Amino acid sequence: MQLLSLPHRRPGHTTEFFAIGTAVKPPRADHTIAEPRLVLPLPN
Repeated sequence: MQLLSLPHRRPGHTTEFFAIGTAVKPPRADHTIAEPRLVLPLPN
């Protein structure tokens, strides 16, 4: 998993949070984890 937290040039209370990857580990070898999906749509 890669995690970045970067301040913006806007007022100091604004922070960009960006995570790539997964921290989900299967509980056993035969367990299947669902594919990751986008939760919040990103505007163009």
